[in-house]
Amino acid sequence: MEVQNATRLALCRMFPSTLTDCAKTWFRTLPPSSVDSFSKLTTSFCAQFQGIKPCPKDLILLQYVIQEWGETLRSYVEKFHKEVIQMIVFDKKETLANF
Repeated sequence: MEVQNATRLALCRMFPSTLTDCAKTWFRTLPPSSVDSFSKLTTSFCAQFQGIKPCPKDLILLQYVIQEWGETLRSYVEKFHKEVIQMIVFDKKETLANF
């Protein structure tokens, strides 16, 4: 798709059609009217996807992160933290309830 001469408004409107999987999920979670410029949109997008990241996980999956037999507490906390940072939404109370 050739968009070199498109206006900023047109770029904002075309942007969602170029997204797939995780990026599309991220875009759908943006609050309505939270992006008022293409510059803000690209900044938010780059901040979210500055490198290859796995698709965000649902908070409910934390209940399956358990400390294995013989696993140190430090190792378990590190494993739990790695899962938490991949969550779609971080809710402190829910996260602690699953810990």
